[in-house]
Amino acid sequence: MGPGSMVTFHRGEKTGPVIATADCCQEKQGSSKIEMVEPPTTVILDHLPRRMLVLPPKTTFTFDGKKYYWKGYTDIFEEKADKLVGQYLPASNDGADPGTGHLVVAEDDNKQLSDLVVISAVVMQQRSDARKRAVFDITIYSNILRDLLVRV
Repeated sequence: MGPGSMVTFHRGEKTGPVIATADCCQEKQGSSKIEMVEPPTTVILDHLPRRMLVLPPKTTFTFDGKKYYWKGYTDIFEEKADKLVGQYLPASNDGADPGTGHLVVAEDDNKQLSDLVVISAVVMQQRSDARKRAVFDITIYSNILRDLLVRV
């Protein structure tokens, strides 16, 4: 999946109504665009890579006049109030897929904000998976080249 990969979000099952689409940026740094259906709203997720070894990656977006940020891949905060809005808890059992877990969203009357928290978590997971696949593909490709060069 490269830049310009579209993901469609449905309420409930796959046959449920579409609530949003996302154009996922797969680059290390960049922006993903989320188009909410009802009411029509565009939200831009800005992705900043890890800085130095100690600072986690950061994804930010502005919605309804407030700025939110994902600190790493687990906690999302409202910036001004530094209020925890949601938290991703990876599955802790042995052999669990690293992309599985629970996303806990703070109770809020704003359903669209809750949807954005979930959608932004999925977009970040898509970006992470795409980068892991790219590294895997490059590793396999370089191993094939190495094997060919050894034979020559």
